[in-house]
Amino acid sequence: METQSEAIYMILQNSSLAKVMVISTIDLESKSSAMYSRLLNYCRAMNALGVDVHISSMKFSKIFLKQPNKDLITEQFKHKEIRSQSQIYRMLFKEVDLIVTSKYLKQIMKYCEEHEIDRVFVCTENFALTLLALFYSKIYRKIAVIEKNELAIANRVNYQFPDAILARILSVPILMVDSVLMIFRDFAALFYDGVIAISTRLDGVYSRLSNKTIVRIPILCNPNQNSLYDPSCKEQSKSSFDICYAGMITEKKDMLIDLCELMDDEELKSMNCRLHIYGNASKVSAKLLGIGVKKETRFENVFYYGVIPNAELVEKYHSYDLLVMLRKKSMQAQFGFSTKLAEYLMSGVPVLTTDVSDVEMFLDNRKSAYILKCVDYNKENLKTLLKFILKDQNRIGVGLAGKEVALTNFDPLNYLSQFEKVFSLSTGHQCD
Repeated sequence: METQSEAIYMILQNSSLAKVMVISTIDLESKSSAMYSRLLNYCRAMNALGVDVHISSMKFSKIFLKQPNKDLITEQFKHKEIRSQSQIYRMLFKEVDLIVTSKYLKQIMKYCEEHEIDRVFVCTENFALTLLALFYSKIYRKIAVIEKNELAIANRVNYQFPDAILARILSVPILMVDSVLMIFRDFAALFYDGVIAISTRLDGVYSRLSNKTIVRIPILCNPNQNSLYDPSCKEQSKSSFDICYAGMITEKKDMLIDLCELMDDEELKSMNCRLHIYGNASKVSAKLLGIGVKKETRFENVFYYGVIPNAELVEKYHSYDLLVMLRKKSMQAQFGFSTKLAEYLMSGVPVLTTDVSDVEMFLDNRKSAYILKCVDYNKENLKTLLKFILKDQNRIGVGLAGKEVALTNFDPLNYLSQFEKVFSLSTGHQCD
Protein backbone atom coordinates (compact mmCIF):
# COMPACT_ATOMS: atom_id res chain seq x y z
CA MET A 1 0.00 0.00 0.00
CA GLU A 2 1.30 3.46 -0.93
CA THR A 3 2.42 5.46 2.11
CA GLN A 4 1.61 9.15 2.59
CA SER A 5 5.24 10.16 1.96
CA GLU A 6 5.30 8.15 -1.29
CA ALA A 7 2.03 9.74 -2.39
CA ILE A 8 3.40 13.22 -1.64
CA TYR A 9 6.57 12.42 -3.61
CA MET A 10 4.53 11.35 -6.66
CA ILE A 11 2.44 14.53 -6.51
CA LEU A 12 5.55 16.70 -6.26
CA GLN A 13 7.17 14.91 -9.20
CA ASN A 14 4.14 15.66 -11.40
CA SER A 15 3.44 19.17 -10.10
CA SER A 16 3.88 22.18 -12.38
CA LEU A 17 3.19 24.71 -9.63
CA ALA A 18 5.63 27.46 -8.75
CA LYS A 19 3.99 30.61 -7.33
CA VAL A 20 0.53 31.52 -6.05
CA MET A 21 -0.74 34.92 -4.89
CA VAL A 22 -3.27 34.65 -2.07
CA ILE A 23 -5.62 37.65 -1.89
CA SER A 24 -7.70 37.96 1.24
CA THR A 25 -9.69 40.24 3.54
CA ILE A 26 -8.18 38.54 6.61
CA ASP A 27 -6.27 40.79 8.99
CA LEU A 28 -2.78 39.29 8.87
CA GLU A 29 -1.84 41.11 12.07
CA SER A 30 -4.63 39.43 14.03
CA LYS A 31 -3.33 35.94 14.71
CA SER A 32 -6.21 34.85 16.93
CA SER A 33 -8.91 34.33 14.29
CA ALA A 34 -10.04 30.99 12.88
CA MET A 35 -9.79 32.42 9.37
CA TYR A 36 -6.13 33.32 9.91
CA SER A 37 -5.45 29.72 11.00
CA ARG A 38 -7.27 28.40 7.93
CA LEU A 39 -5.23 30.61 5.60
CA LEU A 40 -1.94 29.43 7.15
CA ASN A 41 -2.97 25.81 6.70
CA TYR A 42 -3.66 26.45 3.01
CA CYS A 43 -0.13 27.87 2.86
CA ARG A 44 1.30 24.75 4.54
CA ALA A 45 -0.31 22.51 1.94
CA MET A 46 0.91 24.63 -0.97
CA ASN A 47 4.39 24.87 0.56
CA ALA A 48 4.47 21.07 0.64
CA LEU A 49 3.88 21.17 -3.13
CA GLY A 50 6.93 23.40 -3.53
CA VAL A 51 4.89 26.56 -4.08
CA ASP A 52 6.09 30.05 -3.16
CA VAL A 53 3.00 31.48 -1.49
CA HIS A 54 2.67 35.26 -1.64
CA ILE A 55 -0.03 36.59 0.70
CA SER A 56 -1.63 40.00 0.66
CA SER A 57 -4.67 41.40 2.43
CA MET A 58 -7.00 44.35 2.03
CA LYS A 59 -6.44 45.01 5.74
CA PHE A 60 -2.67 44.88 5.63
CA SER A 61 -0.40 46.82 3.29
CA LYS A 62 2.39 44.25 3.07
CA ILE A 63 2.93 41.23 0.85
CA PHE A 64 4.37 38.19 2.61
CA LEU A 65 6.31 35.38 1.02
CA LYS A 66 5.37 32.24 2.95
CA GLN A 67 7.80 29.35 2.83
CA PRO A 68 8.60 26.59 5.33
CA ASN A 69 10.15 28.26 8.41
CA LYS A 70 10.19 31.63 6.61
CA ASP A 71 7.98 34.68 6.77
CA LEU A 72 9.53 37.33 4.52
CA ILE A 73 8.03 40.73 3.70
CA THR A 74 8.68 41.14 -0.02
CA GLU A 75 6.91 44.44 -0.63
CA GLN A 76 4.92 47.16 1.11
CA PHE A 77 2.53 49.64 -0.43
CA LYS A 78 -0.04 52.16 0.66
CA HIS A 79 -3.75 51.96 0.04
CA LYS A 80 -6.77 53.42 1.74
CA GLU A 81 -7.85 51.15 4.57
CA ILE A 82 -11.48 51.25 5.66
CA ARG A 83 -11.47 52.01 9.35
CA SER A 84 -14.71 52.74 11.14
CA GLN A 85 -16.33 51.77 14.42
CA SER A 86 -19.74 51.75 12.75
CA GLN A 87 -20.88 48.17 12.20
CA ILE A 88 -23.28 49.26 9.45
CA TYR A 89 -20.48 51.11 7.64
CA ARG A 90 -18.10 48.15 7.90
CA MET A 91 -20.72 45.62 6.86
CA LEU A 92 -21.91 47.38 3.70
CA PHE A 93 -19.35 49.92 2.51
CA LYS A 94 -16.36 47.59 2.53
CA GLU A 95 -18.44 45.14 0.47
CA VAL A 96 -19.04 47.60 -2.37
CA ASP A 97 -16.01 49.90 -2.27
CA LEU A 98 -15.02 49.21 -5.87
CA ILE A 99 -12.64 52.17 -6.14
CA VAL A 100 -10.38 51.20 -3.22
CA THR A 101 -10.52 47.50 -4.16
CA SER A 102 -9.68 48.28 -7.80
CA LYS A 103 -6.62 50.34 -6.85
CA TYR A 104 -5.53 47.61 -4.48
CA LEU A 105 -5.87 44.84 -7.09
CA LYS A 106 -3.99 46.86 -9.71
CA GLN A 107 -1.05 46.98 -7.30
CA ILE A 108 -1.38 43.26 -6.68
CA MET A 109 -1.48 42.43 -10.40
CA LYS A 110 1.54 44.64 -11.03
CA TYR A 111 3.36 42.74 -8.29
CA CYS A 112 2.32 39.43 -9.88
CA GLU A 113 3.64 40.55 -13.27
CA GLU A 114 6.98 41.60 -11.78
CA HIS A 115 7.35 38.28 -9.92
CA GLU A 116 5.95 36.06 -12.70
CA ILE A 117 3.00 34.83 -10.63
CA ASP A 118 0.25 33.43 -12.85
CA ARG A 119 -2.14 31.97 -10.25
CA VAL A 120 -4.38 33.88 -7.87
CA PHE A 121 -6.26 32.43 -4.89
CA VAL A 122 -9.08 34.55 -3.42
CA CYS A 123 -9.59 33.47 0.19
CA THR A 124 -12.31 34.97 2.45
CA GLU A 125 -13.72 37.42 -0.03
CA ASN A 126 -16.23 40.26 -0.05
CA PHE A 127 -18.45 41.45 -2.92
CA ALA A 128 -16.02 43.96 -4.43
CA LEU A 129 -13.01 41.66 -4.09
CA THR A 130 -14.83 38.67 -5.64
CA LEU A 131 -15.98 40.59 -8.72
CA LEU A 132 -12.86 42.65 -9.31
CA ALA A 133 -10.39 39.81 -8.65
CA LEU A 134 -12.23 37.83 -11.31
CA PHE A 135 -12.21 40.84 -13.67
CA TYR A 136 -8.50 41.60 -13.25
CA SER A 137 -7.48 37.95 -13.44
CA LYS A 138 -9.09 37.79 -16.88
CA ILE A 139 -7.41 41.01 -18.03
CA TYR A 140 -3.99 39.95 -16.76
CA ARG A 141 -4.51 36.33 -17.87
CA LYS A 142 -4.16 34.75 -14.44
CA ILE A 143 -5.59 31.42 -13.32
CA ALA A 144 -8.10 32.36 -10.60
CA VAL A 145 -9.29 30.07 -7.80
CA ILE A 146 -11.71 31.04 -5.03
CA GLU A 147 -12.55 29.51 -1.66
CA LYS A 148 -16.21 29.29 -0.67
CA ASN A 149 -16.91 29.14 3.05
CA GLU A 150 -19.48 30.08 5.65
CA LEU A 151 -17.97 33.39 6.81
CA ALA A 152 -20.54 35.73 5.24
CA ILE A 153 -23.39 33.65 6.63
CA ALA A 154 -21.68 33.54 10.03
CA ASN A 155 -21.46 37.33 10.06
CA ARG A 156 -25.16 37.51 9.24
CA VAL A 157 -26.15 35.02 11.93
CA ASN A 158 -24.03 36.76 14.56
CA TYR A 159 -24.93 40.31 13.55
CA GLN A 160 -25.56 42.53 16.56
CA PHE A 161 -28.10 45.29 15.95
CA PRO A 162 -26.87 48.73 17.10
CA ASP A 163 -28.27 50.29 20.27
CA ALA A 164 -29.27 53.56 18.59
CA ILE A 165 -32.86 53.53 17.27
CA LEU A 166 -32.01 55.20 13.93
CA ALA A 167 -29.13 52.78 13.35
CA ARG A 168 -31.44 49.85 14.10
CA ILE A 169 -33.95 51.11 11.53
CA LEU A 170 -31.22 51.57 8.91
CA SER A 171 -29.86 48.09 9.61
CA VAL A 172 -32.91 46.37 8.11
CA PRO A 173 -32.59 47.64 4.50
CA ILE A 174 -28.80 47.33 4.70
CA LEU A 175 -29.12 43.68 5.69
CA MET A 176 -31.46 43.17 2.73
CA VAL A 177 -28.93 44.77 0.36
CA ASP A 178 -26.19 42.65 1.91
CA SER A 179 -28.26 39.52 1.21
CA VAL A 180 -28.54 40.47 -2.46
CA LEU A 181 -24.79 41.14 -2.65
CA MET A 182 -24.11 37.71 -1.15
CA ILE A 183 -26.18 36.06 -3.89
CA PHE A 184 -24.25 37.91 -6.62
CA ARG A 185 -20.94 37.07 -4.92
CA ASP A 186 -21.78 33.37 -4.77
CA PHE A 187 -22.91 33.46 -8.42
CA ALA A 188 -19.66 35.15 -9.51
CA ALA A 189 -17.69 32.21 -8.09
CA LEU A 190 -19.08 30.06 -10.93
CA PHE A 191 -16.89 31.99 -13.39
CA TYR A 192 -13.62 31.33 -11.57
CA ASP A 193 -11.29 28.67 -12.99
CA GLY A 194 -11.58 26.61 -9.81
CA VAL A 195 -13.47 26.55 -6.51
CA ILE A 196 -12.38 25.15 -3.15
CA ALA A 197 -15.51 24.26 -1.16
CA ILE A 198 -15.17 23.56 2.55
CA SER A 199 -18.31 21.44 2.97
CA THR A 200 -20.24 18.69 1.22
CA ARG A 201 -23.16 21.09 0.81
CA LEU A 202 -21.13 23.78 -0.95
CA ASP A 203 -19.33 21.12 -3.00
CA GLY A 204 -22.68 19.76 -4.17
CA VAL A 205 -24.06 23.19 -5.06
CA TYR A 206 -21.07 24.28 -7.16
CA SER A 207 -20.57 20.86 -8.74
CA ARG A 208 -24.16 20.93 -10.02
CA LEU A 209 -23.98 24.51 -11.31
CA SER A 210 -20.47 24.64 -12.76
CA ASN A 211 -18.34 22.58 -15.13
CA LYS A 212 -15.18 24.15 -13.70
CA THR A 213 -12.81 22.32 -11.35
CA ILE A 214 -14.44 21.98 -7.92
CA VAL A 215 -12.62 20.31 -5.03
CA ARG A 216 -13.80 19.79 -1.46
CA ILE A 217 -11.16 20.53 1.15
CA PRO A 218 -12.61 20.57 4.68
CA ILE A 219 -11.33 22.62 7.57
CA LEU A 220 -7.58 22.10 7.89
CA CYS A 221 -5.62 22.12 11.13
CA ASN A 222 -1.91 22.15 11.97
CA PRO A 223 -1.08 18.62 13.21
CA ASN A 224 2.07 19.84 14.98
CA GLN A 225 0.34 22.27 17.32
CA ASN A 226 -0.16 19.65 20.05
CA SER A 227 2.28 16.95 18.98
CA LEU A 228 4.01 16.67 22.38
CA TYR A 229 0.82 16.48 24.44
CA ASP A 230 -0.09 13.22 26.19
CA PRO A 231 -3.53 13.48 27.86
CA SER A 232 -2.90 10.32 29.90
CA CYS A 233 -0.29 12.34 31.82
CA LYS A 234 -2.83 14.98 32.89
CA GLU A 235 -2.57 15.73 36.59
CA GLN A 236 -4.85 13.31 38.41
CA SER A 237 -4.74 15.08 41.77
CA LYS A 238 -6.69 18.20 40.80
CA SER A 239 -10.17 18.24 42.30
CA SER A 240 -12.01 20.37 39.74
CA PHE A 241 -13.45 19.39 36.36
CA ASP A 242 -12.48 22.22 34.03
CA ILE A 243 -14.41 22.93 30.83
CA CYS A 244 -13.17 25.30 28.12
CA TYR A 245 -15.02 27.28 25.45
CA ALA A 246 -13.13 29.34 22.86
CA GLY A 247 -14.62 31.43 20.08
CA MET A 248 -16.71 34.47 19.23
CA ILE A 249 -19.11 34.93 22.14
CA THR A 250 -22.62 35.88 21.05
CA GLU A 251 -26.00 34.93 22.45
CA LYS A 252 -27.03 33.71 18.98
CA LYS A 253 -24.82 30.63 18.84
CA ASP A 254 -23.19 27.89 20.90
CA MET A 255 -25.78 27.96 23.74
CA LEU A 256 -23.09 29.43 25.98
CA ILE A 257 -25.50 31.11 28.40
CA ASP A 258 -27.13 27.74 29.14
CA LEU A 259 -23.72 26.27 29.91
CA CYS A 260 -22.87 29.20 32.19
CA GLU A 261 -26.14 28.83 34.09
CA LEU A 262 -25.48 25.11 34.56
CA MET A 263 -22.22 25.97 36.33
CA ASP A 264 -24.42 27.40 39.11
CA ASP A 265 -26.41 24.16 39.33
CA GLU A 266 -25.94 22.73 42.83
CA GLU A 267 -25.35 19.18 41.61
CA LEU A 268 -22.65 20.22 39.12
CA LYS A 269 -21.13 22.60 41.67
CA SER A 270 -20.79 19.66 44.05
CA MET A 271 -18.81 17.91 41.30
CA ASN A 272 -16.51 20.97 41.05
CA CYS A 273 -17.44 21.85 37.45
CA ARG A 274 -15.92 25.10 36.21
CA LEU A 275 -16.18 26.85 32.83
CA HIS A 276 -13.34 28.88 31.28
CA ILE A 277 -14.14 31.18 28.34
CA TYR A 278 -11.81 32.70 25.72
CA GLY A 279 -12.82 35.04 22.91
CA ASN A 280 -14.28 38.38 21.97
CA ALA A 281 -17.68 39.04 23.56
CA SER A 282 -20.41 41.10 21.90
CA LYS A 283 -21.98 43.89 23.97
CA VAL A 284 -25.17 41.91 24.48
CA SER A 285 -23.31 38.75 25.51
CA ALA A 286 -21.03 40.71 27.83
CA LYS A 287 -24.14 41.99 29.62
CA LEU A 288 -25.67 38.51 29.82
CA LEU A 289 -22.45 37.07 31.24
CA GLY A 290 -22.04 40.06 33.52
CA ILE A 291 -18.45 40.59 32.38
CA GLY A 292 -16.91 43.36 34.47
CA VAL A 293 -13.87 45.60 34.14
CA LYS A 294 -11.63 42.91 35.61
CA LYS A 295 -13.20 40.25 33.34
CA GLU A 296 -15.14 38.72 36.21
CA THR A 297 -18.58 37.24 35.42
CA ARG A 298 -21.86 37.05 37.33
CA PHE A 299 -21.45 33.27 37.64
CA GLU A 300 -19.44 31.87 40.52
CA ASN A 301 -17.75 29.10 38.51
CA VAL A 302 -17.39 30.85 35.13
CA PHE A 303 -14.11 32.59 34.28
CA TYR A 304 -13.55 34.90 31.29
CA TYR A 305 -10.07 35.62 29.87
CA GLY A 306 -10.75 37.67 26.73
CA VAL A 307 -8.82 37.23 23.47
CA ILE A 308 -5.36 35.64 23.37
CA PRO A 309 -3.19 34.60 20.37
CA ASN A 310 -4.30 31.34 18.80
CA ALA A 311 -0.92 29.62 19.27
CA GLU A 312 -1.12 30.34 23.00
CA LEU A 313 -4.76 29.26 23.15
CA VAL A 314 -4.21 25.79 21.67
CA GLU A 315 -1.55 25.13 24.29
CA LYS A 316 -3.99 26.09 27.05
CA TYR A 317 -6.43 23.41 25.86
CA HIS A 318 -4.15 20.83 27.50
CA SER A 319 -5.00 22.06 30.99
CA TYR A 320 -8.73 21.37 30.55
CA ASP A 321 -10.81 18.21 30.91
CA LEU A 322 -13.41 19.00 28.23
CA LEU A 323 -13.68 21.39 25.26
CA VAL A 324 -17.18 22.48 24.24
CA MET A 325 -18.82 23.90 21.12
CA LEU A 326 -22.60 23.50 21.36
CA ARG A 327 -23.60 25.03 18.06
CA LYS A 328 -27.31 25.02 17.21
CA LYS A 329 -28.69 24.43 13.73
CA SER A 330 -28.49 27.63 11.70
CA MET A 331 -27.50 28.77 8.22
CA GLN A 332 -23.92 29.17 9.43
CA ALA A 333 -23.74 25.73 11.03
CA GLN A 334 -24.86 23.94 7.85
CA PHE A 335 -21.74 24.82 5.88
CA GLY A 336 -18.95 22.45 6.80
CA PHE A 337 -16.85 21.60 9.83
CA SER A 338 -15.85 24.29 12.32
CA THR A 339 -12.20 25.40 12.37
CA LYS A 340 -12.41 25.67 16.15
CA LEU A 341 -13.80 22.14 16.44
CA ALA A 342 -10.92 20.79 14.33
CA GLU A 343 -8.43 22.56 16.62
CA TYR A 344 -10.23 21.13 19.65
CA LEU A 345 -9.93 17.59 18.28
CA MET A 346 -6.27 18.01 17.35
CA SER A 347 -5.50 18.77 21.02
CA GLY A 348 -6.44 15.25 22.15
CA VAL A 349 -8.74 16.66 24.86
CA PRO A 350 -12.31 15.22 24.83
CA VAL A 351 -14.81 17.36 22.92
CA LEU A 352 -18.53 18.01 23.46
CA THR A 353 -20.43 19.28 20.40
CA THR A 354 -23.73 19.03 18.54
CA ASP A 355 -24.71 17.17 15.35
CA VAL A 356 -24.66 20.13 12.95
CA SER A 357 -23.61 19.99 9.29
CA ASP A 358 -20.72 17.56 8.56
CA VAL A 359 -19.95 16.70 12.21
CA GLU A 360 -21.33 13.14 12.10
CA MET A 361 -19.46 12.45 8.85
CA PHE A 362 -16.26 12.48 10.89
CA LEU A 363 -17.20 11.83 14.53
CA ASP A 364 -18.95 8.99 16.38
CA ASN A 365 -20.83 9.75 19.58
CA ARG A 366 -19.02 8.59 22.75
CA LYS A 367 -16.22 7.11 20.63
CA SER A 368 -14.37 10.11 19.17
CA ALA A 369 -16.47 12.92 20.70
CA TYR A 370 -19.54 13.51 22.82
CA ILE A 371 -22.37 14.58 20.50
CA LEU A 372 -25.65 16.06 21.69
CA LYS A 373 -28.32 15.97 18.99
CA CYS A 374 -29.86 19.39 18.35
CA VAL A 375 -33.34 17.88 18.28
CA ASP A 376 -32.80 16.62 21.85
CA TYR A 377 -31.17 19.79 23.11
CA ASN A 378 -32.38 21.38 26.31
CA LYS A 379 -30.61 22.43 29.47
CA GLU A 380 -31.62 19.31 31.40
CA ASN A 381 -30.28 16.96 28.69
CA LEU A 382 -27.06 18.97 28.58
CA LYS A 383 -26.71 18.58 32.35
CA THR A 384 -27.32 14.82 32.09
CA LEU A 385 -24.64 14.49 29.41
CA LEU A 386 -22.13 16.53 31.44
CA LYS A 387 -22.69 14.24 34.43
CA PHE A 388 -22.10 11.21 32.18
CA ILE A 389 -18.87 12.70 30.81
CA LEU A 390 -17.58 13.43 34.32
CA LYS A 391 -18.01 9.77 35.27
CA ASP A 392 -16.98 8.23 31.92
CA GLN A 393 -13.94 5.99 32.46
CA ASN A 394 -13.16 6.14 28.73
CA ARG A 395 -12.98 9.93 28.56
CA ILE A 396 -9.26 10.00 27.74
CA GLY A 397 -9.84 7.37 25.06
CA VAL A 398 -12.54 9.54 23.47
CA GLY A 399 -10.09 12.45 23.32
CA LEU A 400 -7.35 10.32 21.74
CA ALA A 401 -9.80 8.90 19.19
CA GLY A 402 -10.89 12.44 18.33
CA LYS A 403 -7.28 13.43 17.72
CA GLU A 404 -6.84 10.46 15.40
CA VAL A 405 -9.89 11.63 13.43
CA ALA A 406 -8.36 15.11 13.15
CA LEU A 407 -4.97 13.76 12.03
CA THR A 408 -6.64 11.58 9.39
CA ASN A 409 -9.05 14.17 8.04
CA PHE A 410 -7.73 17.69 8.72
CA ASP A 411 -3.97 17.47 8.15
CA PRO A 412 -3.12 19.76 5.18
CA LEU A 413 -0.74 17.12 3.78
CA ASN A 414 -3.69 14.77 3.24
CA TYR A 415 -5.11 17.11 0.59
CA LEU A 416 -2.10 17.77 -1.62
CA SER A 417 -3.69 16.09 -4.64
CA GLN A 418 -6.76 18.35 -4.36
CA PHE A 419 -4.58 21.46 -4.11
CA GLU A 420 -2.48 20.31 -7.03
CA LYS A 421 -5.61 19.65 -9.07
CA VAL A 422 -7.20 23.04 -8.55
CA PHE A 423 -4.04 25.16 -8.71
CA SER A 424 -2.36 23.44 -11.66
CA LEU A 425 -5.09 24.58 -14.04
CA SER A 426 -3.52 26.23 -17.05
CA THR A 427 -3.57 26.16 -20.81
CA GLY A 428 -0.75 23.66 -20.82
CA HIS A 429 -1.43 21.41 -17.86
CA GLN A 430 -4.37 20.02 -15.96
CA CYS A 431 -4.55 17.08 -13.62
CA ASP A 432 -6.81 14.15 -14.23
